[in-house]
Amino acid sequence: MKKGWLVIVGMAALAAIGLGILAGCAGEGKSNVSVIVNPNVTTLGTGQTQQFVATVIGSGNRRVEWSVLSGSGTITADGLFTAGSQAGTTTIQAQSVADRNAVGTASIQVAGGGAGITISWEQTDLPVIIPKSRFRLNAIVSGSPNTDVNYSVEGTDAGTITADGVYTAPNRTGTFTVVAKSDQDPTQQVTLEVPVVANARVRWEVEGRGEFVLELRPDEAPNHCANLVSLVNSRFYDGIVMHRYEPGFVIQWGDPQTKTLPLDDPRIGSGGPGYTIDFEANPLQHEKYALGMARSQELNSAGSQVYLCLEPAPSLDGNYVVFGAVETGFAVVDALRRGDKITRATTLPVEN
Repeated sequence: MKKGWLVIVGMAALAAIGLGILAGCAGEGKSNVSVIVNPNVTTLGTGQTQQFVATVIGSGNRRVEWSVLSGSGTITADGLFTAGSQAGTTTIQAQSVADRNAVGTASIQVAGGGAGITISWEQTDLPVIIPKSRFRLNAIVSGSPNTDVNYSVEGTDAGTITADGVYTAPNRTGTFTVVAKSDQDPTQQVTLEVPVVANARVRWEVEGRGEFVLELRPDEAPNHCANLVSLVNSRFYDGIVMHRYEPGFVIQWGDPQTKTLPLDDPRIGSGGPGYTIDFEANPLQHEKYALGMARSQELNSAGSQVYLCLEPAPSLDGNYVVFGAVETGFAVVDALRRGDKITRATTLPVEN
């Protein structure tokens, strides 16, 4: 009896041990670690990027390894995904380094092939652009809620362009290529040939008076000429009122405050474009009908205010920059007075 009892007990013990072993195995195989990926679902255009973030729960080790399970695109070690050129659904994965069984995924719908997306230039005709002058270009994206544009300039020493399309010409003449690409679909792009010429003239149309034309001297004051051309091409002077007239001396304009303030406001005469340019010494003199740049007491404080000499003003020579002169419309200039309004200023090519 004792022997049989011992056998039964022994078998029960072995069974209990076996169950314990099996239970232990099951406990070790179950993971309490999980991974959550944000955003979980998103839509991108070809070439667009999205930063994904993985959160590891249940482990002190927060590291994950990223990969693309299916579809088109690439992802960096820190979760920055770049959509590929193929349309469709892409699935990415973040795998816990602490527990390889713990993964999180995200789904990206890649808008394909630029279907329905077009891009074009707003400008049909470019104004006269001279070296170092600025002009804002604008490309328009249609067929996509994302209308952002990425601008660039082809080649070296071909000028620069800002993120919002302001092109600055190089300090040389030539024809330069500007590229605009849809941010939604970089395969959709347009190019624009921008001619940069040596010089320009400026036509001023004055309400009730007529018009006159100024010739510029970039050979003696390139920065002042580029600045004036930039302002004219941006329509800065349209609507500005001439605020200073001194018989036998000067007629002056260029304060943008004259568009909204009365001329007897004490602030008139202090306005500008929001920046200043440096003084450019040159041998040009303040002869009758000379074009000069007004400034404050500081030498490098010129901005947008200009003046025409109604008679020779040698006392100004060397203290103010002359950078052009009246070419046509002398009778109109003679008739200009304080309060006259510029309806439009435009750049013209130089006639050979």
